[in-house]
Amino acid sequence: MSANARTAKMTTARRAGMKSPARSPSARAALAFGCVVTALGIAACNGAEGAPRIRDVSADAPRGATALPSGPAARLPFTAAIRKQLADAYFSSQRYAFPNERRVDVVGPLDVSYGVVWGVDSQPSTYYAVGSTGFAGNQLSRQGGPHVWRKEGDAAWAYVGDTGLAPCSKVPRDLYILWGFEAKYGNYSDCRG
Repeated sequence: MSANARTAKMTTARRAGMKSPARSPSARAALAFGCVVTALGIAACNGAEGAPRIRDVSADAPRGATALPSGPAARLPFTAAIRKQLADAYFSSQRYAFPNERRVDVVGPLDVSYGVVWGVDSQPSTYYAVGSTGFAGNQLSRQGGPHVWRKEGDAAWAYVGDTGLAPCSKVPRDLYILWGFEAKYGNYSDCRG
């Protein structure tokens, strides 16, 4: 459509008392939302300046180990100090996706299963926590779950991500079974293939 045709169409719409769709508040809001979503997608895919690099947690696994360790596992007591560390890790990993949220708005994590898979020989123990989290008042951040955190030995907690109701994709078999997740989320081997 030529510039003259567009101008004529807009003039006709104005004379008829209609707003141009491109200038309506809802159209501007939709366009702004689309731009934000696109920018976030580009940042996540391309590692835009200032955005955190996507990190493969399997890179933290000891050499010769699989991404999800196996071996002796145990439930551990969950404390308020660990809850704070997990919330800190979640906030740190999500502040680029949700730039208007504050650390104080992080919910929980709640309903947490916490445990360890002990290392063999010189391999460190790997700690896992699974629970629900997000930002208070932000339904988008509260969708899905459960969420997973991982910690190698004495290192800091890392937020692994949302599992989309399939924690078997991010949690070792031994802990998955120990926590009783098969009754809740299905057989571990069905998920891992």
